[in-house]
Amino acid sequence: PFHFGQRMDASVHNRARLLERIAASDPAVAEAFELGGDVRLATDVWGLFANGAGTHCLPGRLAGLCENGRSSLIGFDQVIVAAGRRDLGFGFPQWELPGVMGVTAAHLLVNRYGAFNGSRLVILGSGAEALSFAELALARGIRITAVIEVAPALRGSETIARRLAEEGVPLLTSTAPVAVEKGMNGEVRGLRIAAIDNDLKPVPGSEKFIACDTVCLGIGIVPNVEALDVLGCDLSYRSELGGHVPVLDASFRTTLDFAYAVGDCAGSFAAKSLDPRIAQTEGRIAALAVALTLGTLDQAEYEKRRAAIGPLATGATDTTAYQMSWLRALATAGGDATLVCQCEAVTRGDLLGVRPPRYLDCRLPRITGRNLETLAGDGPVNQDQVKRLTRAGMGACQGRRCREQVAMLLADASGTELARMPLARYRPPLRPIPLDVLGDIPEHPQMIEHWDLWYAIAGQWTPAWHSEPPEDAGNGVTVHGK
Repeated sequence: PFHFGQRMDASVHNRARLLERIAASDPAVAEAFELGGDVRLATDVWGLFANGAGTHCLPGRLAGLCENGRSSLIGFDQVIVAAGRRDLGFGFPQWELPGVMGVTAAHLLVNRYGAFNGSRLVILGSGAEALSFAELALARGIRITAVIEVAPALRGSETIARRLAEEGVPLLTSTAPVAVEKGMNGEVRGLRIAAIDNDLKPVPGSEKFIACDTVCLGIGIVPNVEALDVLGCDLSYRSELGGHVPVLDASFRTTLDFAYAVGDCAGSFAAKSLDPRIAQTEGRIAALAVALTLGTLDQAEYEKRRAAIGPLATGATDTTAYQMSWLRALATAGGDATLVCQCEAVTRGDLLGVRPPRYLDCRLPRITGRNLETLAGDGPVNQDQVKRLTRAGMGACQGRRCREQVAMLLADASGTELARMPLARYRPPLRPIPLDVLGDIPEHPQMIEHWDLWYAIAGQWTPAWHSEPPEDAGNGVTVHGK
């Protein structure tokens, strides 16, 4: 829910009504029920676990579920992950206000849940996802007050762009957001924009105001690979597929012989966004492979059914240069005070300056003297290291709004190729869930005994049983150890 911008009506807060709309939006859900499948809607998968290089104590392969306030672990032999995608988040002044959301989230609220309550939209970006949503919104009677693009020309379908122009939608190229304007209700009331030059800098005197109640980010999409990463599947960076994606064979099997990935989490690109049959076909191929493995299909029947499916659609293109141009344009227009990580209130300046969290009020020279240059002297810049030093990406959204933006900012500032930036690691629970739903799950005795082994970052945590006076009295920081 973290990129839905609070633009949903009250129906999504009624669990029964929400489940009804999910089932109604996809006939295959009802078909699965009728075939006797154990279909669980409104259920979070907070982890997938299997014995491997770092785990040896599990009784078998397990999935952690959270449903209606209760948690459970269920066993499995084979798993197909179809976790979808999320919107790429890029910061600009006041993008944390209610009313700023992702275009995929907006599409879901309009098309699947029928719960979108915005009325006047500005869409940032012009790729397949942005323009297809613009077309859907117009068809549902939602007003689009502008489509904003930093590039000199639109990227998506010329046919859709022409249709939008005929409907009177302003299509503004070589233009960047300057800041969101806040209304009396504390939400979005409009967006300030400016023309930009060839260096992606705002043109003096070109600033304008566009009235709107919703700003949709349609700059890019990101595969949801959290569950696959935690499970231990190998990932690789494929910018043409949306970033880090699982390494797959022709059956969409990962590097673990019992795990498969299909749909947008296996790689996102324009054709797949526009044609749901591509993801459905991937799912069928993986399901046939699982059936063969479990013995419910013999080899001859498998090959017959697989041949009937035919080849898959292709046509993915590299989006790195496009997304980096957006990043640089927004950074130039918004400045270093712009929030990058909303959950932990980390600004662009805090991130690139590798500053400790502000609430620590830390003034120790050996901590405040760090920057990207000093970190690079110790080896390649690592997003996990910067995360622990600044807390960027450690909030409730678990980096879903900022992880890719942080990686791109660090790569750009350090002169590192984006493909060489390590993916920030994930940990279960993969979804924010109340701690009490995990309370009945027993821990390993070693975990109970050694629970207090934390990362030794000065000032970020002090055990309650340590009572010696601080080394640097008066600045609110207590440092222990060597």
